[in-house]
Amino acid sequence: MNDAVTEPAAVSFETGLRRCLGRVALYDRIARRFLETRVDEARKLQAAVDRGDLAAVRRLAHDIASTAGTLGADGLSATALALQAAADEGADAASLVQLAQRFSSQHAGVLNALAAYARGDVDLKAIASRKS
Repeated sequence: MNDAVTEPAAVSFETGLRRCLGRVALYDRIARRFLETRVDEARKLQAAVDRGDLAAVRRLAHDIASTAGTLGADGLSATALALQAAADEGADAASLVQLAQRFSSQHAGVLNALAAYARGDVDLKAIASRKS
């Protein structure tokens, strides 16, 4: 028997599509824009943490939280919100480093999932046609 814990999917396309009101074209536009403009966010965030730039951490986290949530990347969105709150509260460096590492890992998972979608490995029209 396998007792390994299964990690949740980096992106729930069903959730994201629901948040886009079932509009496949809207989801597609947001997902592709994320892939075009948010690839470097983990590196930028880590650099801001390394230099202790809480304003930049706050801004980067804020910028990604809602888009990640819209896409169904709830783990990344929650971590971004936690980073934003930590920066607002002036959290210690160790806490920020830990959150930045979690962000980086989740961000990579989201990028991989969205890249699979962009390659055609995810059929949003089929997902949209399912009755919930």
